[in-house]
Amino acid sequence: MPKLLVPFFSALIVLSFSCLVTINAQDANSEPAPEMSYFEVSAPSLKSYDSVKVGVYLPADYHSMKTSVPVIYYLSGFGQDERSWEKMGIKDILDDLIARKLVAPMIVVSPGSKDTGWLNWYSGENYWEDFIKRDLVIAIDKKYRTIRTPCARGIAGNSMGGIGALAIGFKNRNIFGSISAHSAAIHPDDPAKLPGWAKNWDGWNGRMGKPIDANYWKYNNPISIAEMFSNSNRTKKTIYFDVGKKDHLGFAKTNQLLSARLKELRIPHEFNLRPGGHGSKFVKDNARFALEFHGRVFANRGCR
Repeated sequence: MPKLLVPFFSALIVLSFSCLVTINAQDANSEPAPEMSYFEVSAPSLKSYDSVKVGVYLPADYHSMKTSVPVIYYLSGFGQDERSWEKMGIKDILDDLIARKLVAPMIVVSPGSKDTGWLNWYSGENYWEDFIKRDLVIAIDKKYRTIRTPCARGIAGNSMGGIGALAIGFKNRNIFGSISAHSAAIHPDDPAKLPGWAKNWDGWNGRMGKPIDANYWKYNNPISIAEMFSNSNRTKKTIYFDVGKKDHLGFAKTNQLLSARLKELRIPHEFNLRPGGHGSKFVKDNARFALEFHGRVFANRGCR
């Protein structure tokens, strides 16, 4: 090598080594960050779909933690998908609650809805409740380090996902130990009393029968199936739901009817009629209350 080039290459080597040390030092000192990942889960409970897209939130310390983590299964509303939970800003709210140690680290799983109603269809075409409680739970427990007991497994949702969370949660207390809902799309327990905008909706046909089967309707209506808590431990509040006072779809009234029914049955729950309407803004404005509620349930019931 020419002597004139030796100093140049020596300096280049020193500079490269210095940059490498700096990068490694930055990596070593960087704080772990929460993660969102999106993938597909096999769906043997569904005839129309081979798989369903899901979004999964992992808390910042997940990979360094030695303990297992509780899970919330979040069901999206009509017209939403597996990314809506993040898009509405709920991820950022949970990041803040965990960082401030107001709730312990938890995983959130949000499956894509395909606007299904989150129920087993009357037609037999798709069994969405079975997908959630069986296919999805099994897949998540297999893939992640979860606490695999009902007390550390919550179900939540908004609007269509809200009624889905309530109905699935009410019927599957042996799987989901806590339930929350924002603006749950609860309809009257008698389908004949549906409001005009919902009465002739074609979407009921596959889900509830044509005409609507009244018994099947009631079996999927939280107001009608609230008594399914009869044999459950009622010493702690494991149900939270809220709705906007100005919900333009009329769900403020039906959510109040559900709360009245739970009181009649002496089932502990937390219900709040809050300012606001129906939509993503209401969900974001009130998400922290539900997240803190699940956090208390996870902590108070010795699930760690």
